[in-house]
Formats: sequence, structure tokens, C-alpha cells
Amino acid sequence: MAYAHGAGYNTTKQCLDGTRVEILAEIEEWACNPDPNTQPVFWLNGAAGTGKSAIAHTLAVQFNQYNELGSFLCFDRNYLAERRHEKVFTTMAHDLASQYPGVKQRLVAKIQKRNWLKQTTDIIQQWESLLVKPSAQLPTDCPIVLIIDALDESGDTQSRNHLLSILAHRTRKLPSNVRILLTSRPLDDIAQALRSRSHIRSMVIDDIPKSLIDRDIKGYISARLNQIPDFFVDANRLDFLVDCSEGLF
Repeated sequence: MAYAHGAGYNTTKQCLDGTRVEILAEIEEWACNPDPNTQPVFWLNGAAGTGKSAIAHTLAVQFNQYNELGSFLCFDRNYLAERRHEKVFTTMAHDLASQYPGVKQRLVAKIQKRNWLKQTTDIIQQWESLLVKPSAQLPTDCPIVLIIDALDESGDTQSRNHLLSILAHRTRKLPSNVRILLTSRPLDDIAQALRSRSHIRSMVIDDIPKSLIDRDIKGYISARLNQIPDFFVDANRLDFLVDCSEGLF
């Protein structure tokens, strides 16, 4: 069954300790909310360089520590030739099957009946046959988080059309304890598909109070400069660097 090369979080891409604490806490609270009416999808969106991927990787590490991470897949425009957009749900299905025996048994039975499902690039069939139906065997006593990072780097509008359609219309088919976290820039096609959906909670990272953003950028710059031996930047120059960053990491 097709599996996206390079899938999985990267611990070196985490947020600096002590930064982004409010955003991380809000997303963790959403993911762990046991209310079955909780929106199953959280879309974190904002401009390039605002730290979305760092947040995604940090959350992946944290969820994994509590055995709550179902799957993590990061898109990268440098690897478009790998056609990861055709492997999103086969990758997720593979990850879930490796963790949950019941899912694996259901998945194996499905593939034995329809062997061609192992190689299909039809992500709608992947979603229905390889993910939704086997997910009925997932445990229901804890959150299970699926993360798709940098959705905007998945290719062009045509390549992600069906993926966006699934996210916009079909995610309630998964068990109520399954959560999907998305990060992306608000490109027109993504925004049109995901905004104003009752089952999608949206956070615009650019709308976070400037004081919190500046605090985190200041901590980040300070930590990086402290790695340089015998290098010192006074408070005024540090504040100047923060202002020059214009909210970007």
C-alpha cells in the first residue's frame, strides 16, 4: 500500500520551549475535548513564516507521548514529484493499522477482497474503504489526532481538489474522538473549501495579539543569539530585531 516518503514529524522543527504556549494549549484542549459535538477539524492558517509547521510538529510530539497521534503527514513543494497528495489516506491507514490491531484486521480483510485498493490513487476510495470503514475499530476512550501540515504545498489547485472536498464534506464519517489538524496558508481554493464550515474550527495565526507574537519572536531570537560564543545583544537592539521581523519567525 502506498506510503508517503518522509511522513512523520521532525523533532528538530518544534517550537522553542516557552513559546506559542497559548496556541498549543488551545489546540490541545480542542483535540482532547470529549464532547462528541466538538468540531472534528481544526484549520490553523496564516502567512508563510508565521510558525504553523513548528506548531504542528510540536503538537505531534506531544500527542505521540500520550499515544494520541494517529498519523502525521507534511507536504513539501520540493517533493511534488512524489505525488504525496495521492498517498494521504493510504499513509494514514497504514499508520493507524500499525498501532491498532482491530484496524489492521479490518484493513487486511478489505484489501483481500479488493486487492487493487493497495495501489489506487483515487483518494475518495482510499478515504471510504481504507480509512473510514476500518476506523470503526479504533478505540473510543482517547483522542486520536491526524495531522496534515503545509496543505498549501501539496501541489496546484487541481491536485488537491478531491482532498479539500473530503475535508469539507466527509470528515464527520470518522469516529467522534478522531480529530484532524490542518495547517496551511489561506490560498484561495483552500479558504473557499474550509472557511465557514460548521465542522471546521479555524484559527488565523496572524490574528493572535501582537504582544504575544513579539514575546515569542523575542524569545526565539534571544535563544539563537545566545548560541553564538561571546556574542551579546542589548535589550534595545533585541527589540529592534523583533520589530524588523514583522511577526515572522
